[in-house]
Amino acid sequence: MTPVSQNEFPARDRFAGDNDVCDGKALVRTETPGGCTFIRPFKALNGC
Repeated sequence: MTPVSQNEFPARDRFAGDNDVCDGKALVRTETPGGCTFIRPFKALNGC
């Protein structure tokens, strides 16, 4: 995975409901306080 910046990464997810399929894309931000990496709130890029 190629980071967008030092603490931002692209992410993809695919899931299916009863009547539709979603190919989701998001920008995930991370934070590393005290040496532990945490996922911060992420931003959906395609409404899915």
